[in-house]
Amino acid sequence: MAGNPSGTAGVGADQLNKPYVLRLDSSNALYISDFYNNRIQKWIIGNSNGVTVAGQADGTSGASSTTLNSPIGLAIDSSDNMYIADKHNNRVVYWANGSSSGSMIAGTGSYGSANNQLSYPNMI
Repeated sequence: MAGNPSGTAGVGADQLNKPYVLRLDSSNALYISDFYNNRIQKWIIGNSNGVTVAGQADGTSGASSTTLNSPIGLAIDSSDNMYIADKHNNRVVYWANGSSSGSMIAGTGSYGSANNQLSYPNMI
């Protein structure tokens, strides 16, 4: 089970805070976009705690290459790389499998309607 058995929201390794999208990787590990904790958590079958694989484990938000701000949409490719709709940073981030940082691949990081901008992206 992913998340705290009592259903208590929080930032702990066994907690989630508004989980949105669930995806499985090639090993059937579960990835969860943990919206209010500004991170992506990976849960391996049988483990009672998740591991932060994108963003900060303490839930800190930000706009750097190592932080996220309200991640919502999530896709995982055949090499287990992640594509994250980083909603409040108005960007899509590519996060390579095992990497400690991501790269912006769409958007500018600023809200807008220009051809190179995104407006609160939700899904991938």
